[in-house]
Amino acid sequence: MTEQERVKALLAEGKISQEEADLLLSALEDIDKAETAVDDVAQEVSKQAAVGESSDNAEASDMPFAAAKAPDPAAVKTPQGLSWVRINVLAGDLSIRLDPSLTAPAVDGKATIRKQGNDYLIAYERAEDKSLAGLITGFMRRMDDLNVRIPPGYGVELKSKAGDVDIDGVPYLKGNLLAGDINATNLGGIDLSMSAGDLDVGLLLSEGEHRVQLTAGDVDIKLLKGSSVKITADVNIGDLDFKGPAELKESLQTKRRMMGGHVEATLGEAAASLEVQLRTGDLQLEVESD
Repeated sequence: MTEQERVKALLAEGKISQEEADLLLSALEDIDKAETAVDDVAQEVSKQAAVGESSDNAEASDMPFAAAKAPDPAAVKTPQGLSWVRINVLAGDLSIRLDPSLTAPAVDGKATIRKQGNDYLIAYERAEDKSLAGLITGFMRRMDDLNVRIPPGYGVELKSKAGDVDIDGVPYLKGNLLAGDINATNLGGIDLSMSAGDLDVGLLLSEGEHRVQLTAGDVDIKLLKGSSVKITADVNIGDLDFKGPAELKESLQTKRRMMGGHVEATLGEAAASLEVQLRTGDLQLEVESD
């Protein structure tokens, strides 16, 4: 019996409601899409390595993200006054740090930095050698690890298909990751979509709108001192755990479902908003203690 058949059987037996069945079936459909998308990335990597695809197309890296949909810019308003460092990579681990000594981004690794108005694009180097060996080498560069340093006043826009991301100190992170884990500390804001992987993030939210969308994986969010935010969280399949002061617990409004739940909570004056959508996995929200 498939998972979909199990859900339908529970509905027929009256153990879950139609609303719960619809949520579970929708979540299972998204999980299937995420797994397919991850498999597509693996096949693309194998295929390109075999044929030696030219890295002239590295700037685009345009294979669809499938379940990891790019956040809708109309739905979440990003901060005014920020410029952006756009990091466009196929695969490989990323380390991104705020460096107050810089006035422009710097990168360690085989990538180029191009200025685009007030913003910057970081992408892999183009292949100069057009021989088969050169093309293969150019492609393999697209999977190198990168160490990126960001000057103050710049947010990070991420587009990556596979790899782990370690990021610290930037004022805002937006974009999407198909497969991999993100460990982020001391962020001022977030609008992030992921298909498969875990997210561990520390946020100082005091204004604006923020969002996390994850299809399959665990989400661990720590709200730092000084945060003032209204939290809305939906988990279709998984557990929700909230740790924080009495103020947070008193504001909790919880609707439990058979395999997930919906939670709303308020911290401080709720000057910011945070929406979390998790299809399958566990969500933990913690407020930094004094």
